[in-house]
Amino acid sequence: MRIALPIFLTAISLASVHAQFVPDDIQVGATGVSYSDPEFHSGTSRVVFQNSSAGVPHVWIGELNPTTGAFVSANGQDLLVDTAIATLGPTAQTNNGPEWGEDSAGVAVFYSKPDGLGVPQVFRALNLSAGNVTVTQMTNVAGPSAWATNATVRQDASVPTTKFYYRYAAGPEATGPSRWADETNPTAVNALLGFNTGAFAPSWIPGTEELVYSRFTSQTTTELYRYSTTTLTGSIITSEPTVVKRNIIAFRAPEFNNELCYACVADGAGLAIYRNLGSGYSRVATLSANSAALPYIYSPELFQAGGVTYFAVVMQDSANYLTATEGAIYALGLGADAGNRLAHRIDNGTAANRFEPELLIGTSEVFVYFNVGGTLRRARSGILLSPKPALSVEADSLGARLKTNLTQPGFTYQIETSTTLGTGSWTNFGSAIHGDGLAHELSINAGGEPRRFYRLRQIQDNP
Repeated sequence: MRIALPIFLTAISLASVHAQFVPDDIQVGATGVSYSDPEFHSGTSRVVFQNSSAGVPHVWIGELNPTTGAFVSANGQDLLVDTAIATLGPTAQTNNGPEWGEDSAGVAVFYSKPDGLGVPQVFRALNLSAGNVTVTQMTNVAGPSAWATNATVRQDASVPTTKFYYRYAAGPEATGPSRWADETNPTAVNALLGFNTGAFAPSWIPGTEELVYSRFTSQTTTELYRYSTTTLTGSIITSEPTVVKRNIIAFRAPEFNNELCYACVADGAGLAIYRNLGSGYSRVATLSANSAALPYIYSPELFQAGGVTYFAVVMQDSANYLTATEGAIYALGLGADAGNRLAHRIDNGTAANRFEPELLIGTSEVFVYFNVGGTLRRARSGILLSPKPALSVEADSLGARLKTNLTQPGFTYQIETSTTLGTGSWTNFGSAIHGDGLAHELSINAGGEPRRFYRLRQIQDNP
């Protein structure tokens, strides 16, 4: 896109970066309603969450406005999915709330709920509209000393069935074997051997029947392990035995020719990115907010826009998320250009114990949600799905300046100038600007020309 502005000035010198990202962080939902461990589904603009009434936990679905990221209704309690589900928390029956599942047949909600004997099992809800919800018990593990807890679910519209992960343990923080299951045969026992439960859940590899998880290679070391749920075989794919790995994510990286890459929190303080360079997977980047006061990274959530991979994360003041007292929400960008990787804070900057960032891909931008206690907040990420270049003029006692809007990683910007607007008359003014999340300025001084025009050209680096 090109924008031409008539300006009766001659541009002569380069200025510095000025404007930075300004957070837009608001409370959504109703005060007094707890939005515990919400999960967002961008394809339907809905959120599923858990709360309690008179001590009874419920599953709710709320409708979202994809343009603003706000609830459509006042409190988001738009569809009651189920009631008397498992209690939520590190000392309760599960430490993971309701989850979206998706396959080529559509979406569903999965969650833990006690069965008729009081043993928490994984349940699934389909036909998610008023008067049509159908609930089915998935697992049937033997109790009462162990449960099906901490379920996480695959979301992949390219595959025919939904698969899910759960732990068979007497509580969310208790030790016990990790398992996966297919909704078409949910009671089958499929163990994930050597699974490091301290690394949280596995990650499903997009478009495949495989997953990746942190697997113990000794009593004290772990590596990323790729496992096929079809052949029931796997292989170690990294070689960093001294690095503690958790929060694994498999993704296709547009900045690396859409290659399959992996991310994980490494030693609690950085987000390691692994890419196959021909002889196996090697670390090619470590993303961090570089916050001395909040050095520990948790809960990365992946999103992609403009040919760049991003992660919404929470940076905390404690290596143990259960004892953290302060957290900040950041957007971290990968991108092919290591010198222009985004790392900006997107919450309002006040001291608060924020946790559990989650994502909604809206109509034109990416929203990030997080909890502060039971309160739910929505922050704009500053990342647009289709950013449009804009150029403005500012003038004061110090002179006149051309100013770009906030540039976005994954794009290159070039200011051009012409005195006639004629075809072939446009020439570059200043150097190319590599998108970095900031606005850039060029100073301009009055000249003897009767007129001069400027425009800003934007080119996506990885279209």
